[in-house]
Amino acid sequence: MKKEVFISLYIHIGAVLIFLLPSLLKVDKAYPMGEVYSVKIVSRPSTYVLEKAKKTKEKKKVKAKTEKAKKSETEGAVGKVQTDANFKYSYYLSTIISRIGENWKNPYRGEKISAVVHFFITRDGRIKEVKVYKSSGNYLFDQSVIRAVNRTKTLPPLPPEYREKSLGVFFEFAYKP
Repeated sequence: MKKEVFISLYIHIGAVLIFLLPSLLKVDKAYPMGEVYSVKIVSRPSTYVLEKAKKTKEKKKVKAKTEKAKKSETEGAVGKVQTDANFKYSYYLSTIISRIGENWKNPYRGEKISAVVHFFITRDGRIKEVKVYKSSGNYLFDQSVIRAVNRTKTLPPLPPEYREKSLGVFFEFAYKP
């Protein structure tokens, strides 16, 4: 039985060698070389020009990053204002939205979220009693909303035609991706 196993083994090894030997002995063909270009450097550019180019590139990168950061902070941000009383001065409401919106830095990135803040504006434009009226459920988002209103501190005085001592405002901050 040993004899048959060795004979089978020799036959298999021989068959493998017969099929592999031509590929092992094969010589690679020489491929023609493509065109060769020669380049001469006439003079080395001055370092001043190179440094200036690097600085302008760096400035552009920094400027692009800051613009992108500013855009991403307010991207998807929406502000809505409602008042306690019949306040008919839309120009004043748009001023409220723009001034508070400038101070809001949204820390949240994710799904749709909103929070409502209630505060009072006195006759002279001071903001008082800032409170979260409807929480978003996200602590950081709620704090950013309060911070935006508190940073604004004052607004233009209430219109003279408005006779109340103060104006109650509900300001909704919403993030919609």
